[in-house]
Amino acid sequence: ITGLVYVDAAFDRGDDADNQAYNAVARTVPAAPNPQSGDFVSFAALRAYLEKYGGAGPEAWLRTRYRTDADGTIAGLWTPDLPIRQAMMKEIQSAYKPYSPERIRVPALAIYAVPKSADDLVLRGSSDRLAFPELVVKAAEDPALRERIEKLHLLTRERVRKHAKWFEAFAERGRVVELSGTHNLIVSNPREVLQRIDVFVTSLAEKP
Repeated sequence: ITGLVYVDAAFDRGDDADNQAYNAVARTVPAAPNPQSGDFVSFAALRAYLEKYGGAGPEAWLRTRYRTDADGTIAGLWTPDLPIRQAMMKEIQSAYKPYSPERIRVPALAIYAVPKSADDLVLRGSSDRLAFPELVVKAAEDPALRERIEKLHLLTRERVRKHAKWFEAFAERGRVVELSGTHNLIVSNPREVLQRIDVFVTSLAEKP
């Protein structure tokens, strides 16, 4: 292994100490609306919805994530129900906490989805939230809502910064890059992600 790239994946999964504070504020900020029945009539309709709230990517990518019925309508995600996902995460975390892996010794790049501002959080999303452009107008008319969005932005940056410090301590030759976008950065920010990876790979090739 010459080098490692983590695309919005370098998080300490055993440390959820910041979840409670983040979730308390996140619940007070309206999230992007869930797709409605009309958004599932075809992949074209679903792509239109997703483009509005953080990027859709090519149809082939969507077909790997969503199940379709015989008539071509979309039946839902290829994922277990929420209670099963929650149970899986609980098992992962319980196994992770006593785990003590070796440090990463090769060069490593960690790319995080981090909003640069409160407006950026609403317009482009983050690791934890889809974009919700309509909220910009609502926040301009509601100072209390604006204040909650500002607080959520700060908490978002703080939690990513904490995990980035963990990564830098874990990866002796690690470097961190922040991009504005949703969790699926390779879909929402393909050009930026590839540029960052190209720069990283080029730096590896220059070393003996």
